[in-house]
Amino acid sequence: MRNATLLLVLATALAGCLQSRESGGGAPGTAVNKCGNGVVDLGELCDPCPTSCDDGIACTTDTLVGSGCRATCEYEAINLCVPGDSCCPNACNAGLDSDCSASCGDGTVDENETCDGDCEDCVAPDACTTVTQYGSANNCTLECAYSSGAQCGLADGCCPPGCSSANDPDCMSTCGDGFVDPGETCDGDCPTSCTSSNCSTAMLVGDAMTCTATCTTTLITMCADGDTCCPEGCDGMDDDCGVVPAGGVGDPCTDQPSCSAALMNELATCLPFQDGYCTIVCDENADCPGDARCDGSGFVCGDICDSELQDCRTGYVCAQHLDVTESPYFTCLPQPE
Repeated sequence: MRNATLLLVLATALAGCLQSRESGGGAPGTAVNKCGNGVVDLGELCDPCPTSCDDGIACTTDTLVGSGCRATCEYEAINLCVPGDSCCPNACNAGLDSDCSASCGDGTVDENETCDGDCEDCVAPDACTTVTQYGSANNCTLECAYSSGAQCGLADGCCPPGCSSANDPDCMSTCGDGFVDPGETCDGDCPTSCTSSNCSTAMLVGDAMTCTATCTTTLITMCADGDTCCPEGCDGMDDDCGVVPAGGVGDPCTDQPSCSAALMNELATCLPFQDGYCTIVCDENADCPGDARCDGSGFVCGDICDSELQDCRTGYVCAQHLDVTESPYFTCLPQPE
């Protein structure tokens, strides 16, 4: 009795498992049934599939084989002369089979005839269609049966419905079919614009309408002020790189090291004037580089200037001061508020 109960429990569990696999339910990892989604998935022969197999041809026996997305139709030619089955096989005539016409060839399509004098061989309209010829022109019973049972993946010149170039070599690339086919860069997710970054420019190439859209990115490598980019190797040559070493006395600066690097003098400093003021602590004019002069009142070098041209940068004026030798000169200093 105990063994019988155990077998019943196992059978019930197995039935539930099989039902879960068929329905696509159950715990994660169980098989999901995709039959009915309109796509011939792996392991399927069709989707949608036939539910009956009547081809309308009297001289075939029609049989539905399989079920679900593995259903197929099988057709077998009738070759026996059997009166009353509406079929006149090739080897039969009116004397052997009452279904054969006795007036074949009189130019009139009589009862039991499908053609008369105008019978033409059957020709498949395309590579996806298989044509089978039944009856014969001699008996005026020629009939053509057409079927489409092609599957994805075969190099047979046919691209069946539900297939694409992704799973069938005979399918052409089609923009909008949801597959990124050869020659396409996108399909259904094509970019319509591209975003540039500080040090790169992005350009939209191709067209989303033809599934060829893509973003190409070009890195900025040139040192250029004001473009918000500091390319590699542009420190000191691009004001977008932050600290830019000053080129001389009076040039803009942000900290003391930037002036020291530019003037190569340990006494160089950056005064907290407008935009900074790169200078050197001095005792006499000889301490100052170039034409800069030593301001006796502040003991720093000032950028020499022309009082008539007023050639100082914005925020500074060309004013006269006395150096340590009491010789007059003009230098750029902050404009009085």
